[in-house]
Amino acid sequence: MIKHFFIAVLFLGLGYTGFAKTETDTITTWQLYKDAALILKNNSADKTITLKIKASDTFKALKLTISSDTPTRNVRRKLMFKIDGKLIFSLVQELRSGSDPIIITNAELKRIIGPGLNKTFTVEYTDDTTTRGTTLYKLMVTDK
Repeated sequence: MIKHFFIAVLFLGLGYTGFAKTETDTITTWQLYKDAALILKNNSADKTITLKIKASDTFKALKLTISSDTPTRNVRRKLMFKIDGKLIFSLVQELRSGSDPIIITNAELKRIIGPGLNKTFTVEYTDDTTTRGTTLYKLMVTDK
């Protein structure tokens, strides 16, 4: 009788293991372009990457492409610009495809920077598929 009980518990327990929440490990890569020139790329959240931009640089836009092994459509993507952990600006774009780039025009970037130079922003990314922001890189704006 006890043997049959253990067998029943084993089968019932195995039946519920399929309902357990599983975490998936995804591979995310990103590339940052200044107009058509690739200036940064990475496949993980490396907080040591720093992009230096002169305030006087003349370019049309920065384009950030993010690719993941998890397909996405109609996704809301958000870039957050922070200084010392404080949110300074966030840019939200609704994209039809996960492969569409996030575009920041030079004029938008100058609004983000605001008055004064020599600022370092932490740039974080999040979208509808993530629960927390991921630091992509540091953005240093200088006058030199």
